[in-house]
Amino acid sequence: MNYNAMTDYNLLSTRQQNKEKEAHRRRQEDNATQKRLLISEAQTLQYSEDWKNTSAQMKELMNRWKAIGNAGTDNDLLWSEFQNARQTFYDRQNKYFEQLNHLREQKKQQKLALITEAQSAVQYVTDWKGTHEHLQEILSRWKQIGSAGKEDDDVLWTEFQRVRDDFYARKKIIDQNRESEFLNRRQAKSNLILEAEAYARSFDYSTAAADRMRSLNTEWKNIGFCGKGYEDQLWSQFRMAQDSYWQGKKSSGEKKHQEWRYKTQEAINRRKTRIGNIQRNIDNLKDRLNTTHDYSKQNQIFSWISENEAQIRDIEAEIYHMERELM
Repeated sequence: MNYNAMTDYNLLSTRQQNKEKEAHRRRQEDNATQKRLLISEAQTLQYSEDWKNTSAQMKELMNRWKAIGNAGTDNDLLWSEFQNARQTFYDRQNKYFEQLNHLREQKKQQKLALITEAQSAVQYVTDWKGTHEHLQEILSRWKQIGSAGKEDDDVLWTEFQRVRDDFYARKKIIDQNRESEFLNRRQAKSNLILEAEAYARSFDYSTAAADRMRSLNTEWKNIGFCGKGYEDQLWSQFRMAQDSYWQGKKSSGEKKHQEWRYKTQEAINRRKTRIGNIQRNIDNLKDRLNTTHDYSKQNQIFSWISENEAQIRDIEAEIYHMERELM
């Protein structure tokens, strides 16, 4: 190759190299521009709290970053800015989930405490209604706690529900037995009502009947409570029959008392009439005494007068006591 030809070749090679260098430079600038756009997107997302979607977006940004290629002398600086935005997001995300895990652990412990409280409440039950209300209050607190994480929540709820189910299964048996006992008591009280109503219709106010009506009250109390919704209704019926009987007895007693007063007053009047008759007889004897001079007859008349006066005194004493009874 002669000198001129060599010169031309070198010149051509230099131009080609320069052209390739320029193309490479332009690609790096273009890569830098694309990476700056990705940095801008990452910085926009770095304070997001949509953790799931933003994580996916950050991952997608990283894939795009890797596909772009080198950005030349600014590549390290651009990477630092890009990584800083991503790290800001991930640090915040990690802190959020650390706090969330800590909060869920607290809620887990709170729910475990409620399970223990429920277990203690249902272990030895004497007040079924009060224990039911206690469990309802525990359930209300359970709902207010919030989630302890799906996996733990399912396990905790299963255990809590097992305690509640066991209590309500036992309560159902108690309720059924109690309802059976209430039914027996209602029947017993219904029988007492029928008996009380029969006495009220019988108008039997004898001592034996009155004593039986009083004993019905004692039997009623001894039977005990027969269930809400029935006790007041049955008591009202029983009380009505009792009141009817005792009002009837009172009316009967008043009627008998009036009859007694009337008969007593008649007896007093008869005795007063008798006194009047005896007094007239005494007056007649006194007249006879004034008309006879026979000593023996006078003594006889005095004796008769004394007997009549004694009768009057006896009758007046009877009247006094009878009138005292009428007062």
